[in-house]
Amino acid sequence: MPHEKDDKKRSGAKTPAPRRKAGLTGPPPNRAEPRAAAGLNRRLVPLKEPTRFEPFEVKDHRGVAVAFRKIAERIAKDPEFGVMMAVNPVLAMERYGIKLSPQMQDHVLRAIRHPPRLRTRREALEAKLTEALGTAPRVDDPAWLAETLFERLGLEPQEVGDAQPAYRPPMNAEVMARVRPLRPPGAPRYPGPRRLKVQARIGMKPWKEAVRRLDLNATVPELPPTTERPDAVTLEMAWFYKDRHELARDLVELGQIQRMAFPIRTPDAFRRIAAGEQASAMRSWITSLRFKDPSGSKAS
Repeated sequence: MPHEKDDKKRSGAKTPAPRRKAGLTGPPPNRAEPRAAAGLNRRLVPLKEPTRFEPFEVKDHRGVAVAFRKIAERIAKDPEFGVMMAVNPVLAMERYGIKLSPQMQDHVLRAIRHPPRLRTRREALEAKLTEALGTAPRVDDPAWLAETLFERLGLEPQEVGDAQPAYRPPMNAEVMARVRPLRPPGAPRYPGPRRLKVQARIGMKPWKEAVRRLDLNATVPELPPTTERPDAVTLEMAWFYKDRHELARDLVELGQIQRMAFPIRTPDAFRRIAAGEQASAMRSWITSLRFKDPSGSKAS
C-alpha cells in the first residue's frame, strides 16, 4: 500500500551517513547524558535563607573575638547559605543577623582581598601616594592616571603606539615545565582498526594567565616624545613611565596589586547569586561553610 513505506520511515530511527559507512545502525548516543550525569547542565536553584537570629553589632576587633563562637554557631545551623561568605562576607553576615560597623566592614573587605604580604605592601603604597599626591590613588581610573602622570608629576608624554610592556613569566611556569614530560603519550582507546577517519584533534591550549604580571625590573625601551597628551592612560601604558619618576613606579605596582585582589561582589550580584539568577564559581565549588571553634571543638 502507498502508506506502508511512509509508516516505516516514520517508525524507524534514521542512521546518519557516517555511522552507516562504519557499519553502525540506529541513532547516535545522546551526548547530553554524560553532561547531565556530571552536573554540568544543572539548573541554578535559590539558596534557602538562613534562620532569623537576634541581631547584634560588631563594632571593633575585640567584638569579633568575643562574638566568634556565636558567629560560628549561627553559620553551623545553616551552612548551605554560608557559601555566600565567599561572595561578599559583609552581606552574608547580615543575613545571619551579624551587623558590622562601617570601620569593621572596611577592615573585612580590605583584609580578604590579598594575603598578608601583599596587603601590607598595598597599604604602604596607598599611604605613600596619598601623602605625596594629596589625594587617594585611583590607579584603576585611566583618566585620573593620565592627569597624575602628566599634570601632577610633570612627565612628558611619549608615543607608546603598539609597544608592549615586559611581563613576568607565569607563576606556575616552572611547575608546568616539570610535569609536562610526565604526561603519558596518547594511545588508542579501543582495540582493533579504526573504521572512521579522524578529522578532528584535541590539543592543549597555551597557558594564559587571567592577570599578567608586569615586570617592574625590566628595562623600558626608548620611545619618541609626542606633543599630544593622552586623556586616558592604562596600567600597561603607565609601565613605560615607571623609570621616569619614583611615584610612577609606585602607581604601576599598586595597580598591579589591585588587579590581583579577590573579587567582592556588589549587593545586586550578591542577591542574584543567592536567588539562583546568576552563576558563580563559588557556589559550584563550595556547597557549605562551617567555622571551627577556637577551643578546638566543632561549633554546634
